[in-house]
Amino acid sequence: MSSATTARRVQGAQVLAVAGVVVRNPALLPDAIRVGRTMAPERWWARPPFLPLPDAAYWHFRMVTVLGHEGAGTLSAEQIAGYLRWCREMRLRRD
Repeated sequence: MSSATTARRVQGAQVLAVAGVVVRNPALLPDAIRVGRTMAPERWWARPPFLPLPDAAYWHFRMVTVLGHEGAGTLSAEQIAGYLRWCREMRLRRD
């Protein structure tokens, strides 16, 4: 399995984890949508897999910067919820 395929599978698992966080915390849905919109590549609808998933290299970079080391795994539900809450707080401070 190529590293790109592995990265896409990890990314897909992470998207499902975000969905699970939002199901358990519906108030975070607007924040998850905002974050998703900022991470989605331009014209995502024109390229397979026709989903607004970030570029695999960008996703890898973000995971390394968030978790602090190469080969970092995935974020926990608590980390995802905390990040979405932080995004909300930063947006509210800015507005």
